[in-house]
Amino acid sequence: MTFVRRCAAGALHIKNAFLFATVAALISVASPAHATVDEAKAFVEDLANQTLAILQDENASPQERRQKFAKLFQEGADLERIGRFVLGRYANQMRAENRLQEYQALFREYVVNIYAARLGQYSGETFEIVGAEATSEKEAVVQSKIRSGEADFRVNWRVLNSGQGYKVVDVQVEGIWMAIEQREQFTSFINNNNRQVSALIDYLRDEVRPT
Repeated sequence: MTFVRRCAAGALHIKNAFLFATVAALISVASPAHATVDEAKAFVEDLANQTLAILQDENASPQERRQKFAKLFQEGADLERIGRFVLGRYANQMRAENRLQEYQALFREYVVNIYAARLGQYSGETFEIVGAEATSEKEAVVQSKIRSGEADFRVNWRVLNSGQGYKVVDVQVEGIWMAIEQREQFTSFINNNNRQVSALIDYLRDEVRPT
């Protein structure tokens, strides 16, 4: 092999190695995001199908539906993370006063009561995923469309994989993120009660365990 041919072969080898390295790098960057989107979509679709199955069970009593919803929420949503988030700047105060565990227990019941009541009003709805995007290697937003009667509602699901599978951390209905709205309500309530987090605990207790 002449010197020129050896140089050409060497250059081709370097070029091929560079292309291989470039493709490998692109795959290593793109795959996690792609996997995140696919896994997030599958998770949300499964969660929605379970919800519809509960709604369409005509033999279930209201109490049985509530119990099924409670189990589904606790498995499908990161209620502890959401509970801390909606406290906003008062999360540290709640922790400092050793009331966080009590608050979290009440918050779980509060969420179940609210959504079980709302979902219990529907039946026979259809659900369709219309898109999804990864916001990080562990987080994604899944866009869906829910038909209720003649109306279509856009619902976005923010899901996070914290190492133990995906969990819902917020839901956006017609442009409003529910956890963010709840955070505004809770912090406003505490502000209006002399910034006492105990007032929020009393309120939640009255809501979930009325006398």
